[in-house]
Amino acid sequence: MRYEEDALSETAKNMIEDENAGIYVSPISAAEIACASGRGRIVLDRDWKRWFRHYVTLNGWQIENITLEVIEEAYSLD
Repeated sequence: MRYEEDALSETAKNMIEDENAGIYVSPISAAEIACASGRGRIVLDRDWKRWFRHYVTLNGWQIENITLEVIEEAYSLD
């Protein structure tokens, strides 16, 4: 896994590097990256879709399906 050494706590680094731990990413993350890229809030070195799929594959992330209830709860947090 690639990450910036000083951007994460030791606990986070240990969790990422644990061979028995799975890292899951939500499809909403792809939508958020697409929106941020489209609005110029982030600059990627390629189209957002190719960028996202590249890093999912590179890091072996698993895409986790989410339900409407999860989305509702996530976007209702203050």
